[in-house]
Order: sequence, then C-alpha cells, then structure tokens
Amino acid sequence: QQQPLGSLAAAAREVAKPTEVARGKHTEQTCALVRRSPPLALPPPRPRPPRPAEPVASAFDLVPVVASAADIEGVFNTYISRVDSKVSRSMEPIEALIEALEDGPEAPEWFWLVRRPEDGVMRAAPTPETADGLCVFRLKRLSTAVGQLLHLSVTDLSWAEDALDAVKTRMFAWQPISSIRATLWYCDFDGEFQLYKDYEACFKKQRFRWFQLTNSKGVRGQVMNSKRFPPDPPDFAGDPALPPEEFAVEVCVGQAWLVGGHANVPGAGCPSSSLVVAAACLRQLWSQAAGAAAADGASE
Repeated sequence: QQQPLGSLAAAAREVAKPTEVARGKHTEQTCALVRRSPPLALPPPRPRPPRPAEPVASAFDLVPVVASAADIEGVFNTYISRVDSKVSRSMEPIEALIEALEDGPEAPEWFWLVRRPEDGVMRAAPTPETADGLCVFRLKRLSTAVGQLLHLSVTDLSWAEDALDAVKTRMFAWQPISSIRATLWYCDFDGEFQLYKDYEACFKKQRFRWFQLTNSKGVRGQVMNSKRFPPDPPDFAGDPALPPEEFAVEVCVGQAWLVGGHANVPGAGCPSSSLVVAAACLRQLWSQAAGAAAADGASE
C-alpha cells in the first residue's frame, strides 16, 4: 500500500534508499551506480524543424489523394480517361504505381493537381472527375537521395509546364534530395516508337536534362534529371533550399518509477533489469529534487 510523502525532494530521497524502497539486488546495484555520478539534467527535446513555406506564386495546389490501396486503381482509371493518351503512356503505367505501394518507407505519395483560383480559395475537394492533374512521387535512396517523379499528367497539355514547376517546388521544399528524376517512355506514335516530343519539351523548359536510357520489359525509357539549382537572376529565383533530413520515427526507452510511496514487494523499486536506464531515471529524480528543495528554501 502506498503512503504519500511530503514533497518531491523527500520522495527522491526515499527512492534512493534501497532498504526502504526495495531490497532486491538490482535496486542496490542501481543506487550504488547512481551515487558514483552527480545528478544529470536531461537535454531538452529536439526541436522540430520549421514547416517549409508553401510556394506563393505556384499555379497549382497539391492535394493528397484519399483512397485505399484496393481502390486506387479504379480512382486512377477514372481520372486517366480524361488525359491525352500520349501523356499517360509517356509515364509509368498503373501496374508499376501499384507495385511501388509495397515498397515500405519508399512507397510513393499521390497528389491531385488543382489549378489555384485567383483568390487562392479552393471551392471543393478534387475528385477523379474534377482534378486538373495527378502526380505521384517518392524519395529514393540510391548512391544519393533523389526524388523519383513516377507520374505527372494534366488534363490540358498547356498546363503541363506550370504543373511540373509546382511539383518540383514541392519536392525540393519537403524532401532532402539532390535532384529529381523522371522517366519518359517511348511509345508507338504514328507507327514509330519515339518520345512524345511536346511533353519532353515541357520537362526541358523546367530544367530537366537527359540523364540516361533505361529498359523495362522490352520498352525503352529516357531518364530526365533536374538538379537543385541556385538562383539565376533575373529570370530564375532558384529552387527551394535543401531541408534538414529528419527521421520520421524516434524510439525512446524509459522506465516508470512510482514516486511518493513505499513498495513492500521485493525488487519493486527497480522496474526492469536495465541498470543504465534506472540510473538515468534516478539522476533525473534527484536533479528535480534538488531544484524543488532550492525552491522550498527560497520561499521560506
């Protein structure tokens, strides 16, 4: 049964007494380990990086596609029926996009492209029947981190250059990548396998350059690459600065210590067999106790 103690300082002192808190071997070893080191103040939490600024002058907004993996093919097919077949056949087929969804942390992100209204206020959420375009991209770790633009299409080819500019800006602003790569596939146009030249021209106008040729299932593709360019006034303001690379998952190891009571069960004073973690917990408790004692003394 727990009996409350008077203050945090008194509680920490009680925790530090192995004969009163618990008589297990681990607790005695822990307290001996802690006494050899002064109280340790834990570092403050790592601050989150600032949120990248949304491009003000972009002609398109990127809106996440809301669909399950089971429904995404139907969503794609409904949308792509509104796109020029020369454009859709120039990018990755739906089979490759669905297969990429199984790539774990390198699975691609899907966004609808919506032309930005003059007042900047979106009237309704885009759907496959109303979206102005679609882009699918991901971060790919090769010898260096690059952005892979797997799909980019618009329902009107005259918008392609502005759409590509908006997608490039978003990828460079949010991903710690050195360049963006997109593969344009050769298709049978007018009885001859070739690139869709009008679409290739849109990529070249957005500073994409020939990188290499590739082959997949007997089909040739041309990989286009765009580096992160610095400003080139007065015509080019430059790509967004490289964002810091932040890990999406952080794992913290800790223990739960009951402060303010006595435990009659042997060994209950040390929640686990990790003396290192237990020592860090006690150091933190003692540091807080010292601060509380100082504050009590100042108030008296």
